[in-house]
Amino acid sequence: MNDAATDRPPPPTHAALGRVRLLGEALREAPQTLAAWWRGAAASRFPDDVAFHGHDGTRTIARYPEVHYRWLDGAPALFSFGEAAQRAMGHPWPGSELRLGPHVRTIAEVQWNVVPLTRGLSRRLVRYEFRAPWLALNQANYGRYRTMARAERRAELDRILVGNLLSMSTGFGWFFEAGETVYAAADVTREVACTVKDTVLVGFEGSFVCNLELPDHLALGRSVSHGFGCFVRA
Repeated sequence: MNDAATDRPPPPTHAALGRVRLLGEALREAPQTLAAWWRGAAASRFPDDVAFHGHDGTRTIARYPEVHYRWLDGAPALFSFGEAAQRAMGHPWPGSELRLGPHVRTIAEVQWNVVPLTRGLSRRLVRYEFRAPWLALNQANYGRYRTMARAERRAELDRILVGNLLSMSTGFGWFFEAGETVYAAADVTREVACTVKDTVLVGFEGSFVCNLELPDHLALGRSVSHGFGCFVRA
């Protein structure tokens, strides 16, 4: 191992997934819309904590987010890791009133599940299912993607998937040594239109395989803090 590796801060060892139960009738809007509302409502409770909103003043912080806001199984959820997870779990959520778009709801309780945050290379390919659309493309490369033949599209998505896995790993402080290679392939079943900050992007539903052992509820691609790209082991 080189000297630079010894200077790296230790990676976070645990992540926390908080599932929120709200009082009142269930909300019927699209999950991606609800996740965006939930992110705005929850992040506003941490105005001075950049981990929860990803901004330093007017500047967006370009790094893998420490806190992800999701809408899972018809209810809000919050995934966080590192020190941000401790602050999230220590926050007095029950009894808080949230404005979610035109709706106002009160948090009844938050059920926390703490999981080890580890990554290991696997001798065989492991399949993971996306629980929310994977935003693999931006507006700039979407046009080029559309001009590709089917085989080229598959290869392009596989290439992006490997890059997303490497970026996510770096965000968690996981680094690969010489001789360690990440293999991955996407299995897209459907394309869906997704709106992020008034911009429409294409999202991919389906699953993927890779040679990494990963815990559930991590996320890949663009806008993971807005609930996109989260996955679980199939």
